[in-house]
Amino acid sequence: MNVGENVAFALRARRLPKASWAERVRAALAMVGLAGYEERGVEQLSGGQRQRVALARAMIFEPRLILMDEPLSALDKQLRESMQIELRQLHKRIGATIIYVTHDQREALTMSDRVAILKDGRLLQIDRPERLHDHPVDSFVASFIGEASLLPVVRVDDNSVALGPLILRSARTVPNGCALMLAVHSEKLLIDDGTADTARNRLTGTVTDVVYQGESLRVFLTLADGTALSLRQPSHHEAYRRIPALGGSLTVTLHPEDTIIVPKVPA
Repeated sequence: MNVGENVAFALRARRLPKASWAERVRAALAMVGLAGYEERGVEQLSGGQRQRVALARAMIFEPRLILMDEPLSALDKQLRESMQIELRQLHKRIGATIIYVTHDQREALTMSDRVAILKDGRLLQIDRPERLHDHPVDSFVASFIGEASLLPVVRVDDNSVALGPLILRSARTVPNGCALMLAVHSEKLLIDDGTADTARNRLTGTVTDVVYQGESLRVFLTLADGTALSLRQPSHHEAYRRIPALGGSLTVTLHPEDTIIVPKVPA
């Protein structure tokens, strides 16, 4: 079965007039960037091209609702990220509602207008990606979305908590009447160069490890009370210069707007 026959299968299954097949196949393949591939064998395609053929087959009859269940999970990282952007652009062109199931949190944030978090069959939170990431409803959502260290804290007043001996200010109202966790996203921590405003929260710790991850460095710290957390820095020369050697002291800042306090839920 060649590409054209594969895509036309949806039309055949729905017994649509055969005279319309060729034009609709051409339009569907053009939509996914495979114009002119009708006669090519599916076995001749790359993994990403095969995924596009599957998309063309699903969309050729112009559905108003499309369900995608982890369609990119079998692809390598680079191809998967490229396909994520292509699917975003495709969604804008066709205008259909797409329900996309994934266990890849970054993929969910990249592709979605709204994200729903499910746990044990319960809907915990549904929101825009940026709201979900920066305003999680509880510690499970905070740990599931993004790269966050969850640290137990104690409420001091409506806008502050105690992390061991440190008092941290938050721009958000601190929940009352429950155990609390501070969700520290690694990208929200900034190395203190002495120029940050005094309203920022400051934490000082010992550098225990620096992990090179290509475009970024993940720096692990241990605070004086043994609390562990990490921050992420771009892997450029300036970052290397500002990070002390292992065992050195490093102060980082956390803006009150990024000081996220959430109710603790059982693991």
